[in-house]
Amino acid sequence: MEAEYQENSVYVGKKPAMKYVTSVITQTQRYEEVHLRARGHFISKAAEVSQISINKFLEGWMMGVILILTEEQEIVIPGEDSFQKRVTSIDIPLLKNTND
Repeated sequence: MEAEYQENSVYVGKKPAMKYVTSVITQTQRYEEVHLRARGHFISKAAEVSQISINKFLEGWMMGVILILTEEQEIVIPGEDSFQKRVTSIDIPLLKNTND
């Protein structure tokens, strides 16, 4: 997953799921493709947001191919040895169905 911010993306984190659903709906007014992105334990919330968005609010939209990645990150704690940690991330594209 790209590390840089993308305007057509909603990054899922600590807020309630409906806050992200609102963000997705707002993004669909500007873009024909919106990405839900999350890392670690927020992945399940991103899946929930995608389902609420598609099933309740976004008629004529569908999910694209979901990308799941695991990255190695180096964790450095001052005064201690650094170590590697694996972090899983997900990218869920929501696409406007142009066949309507």
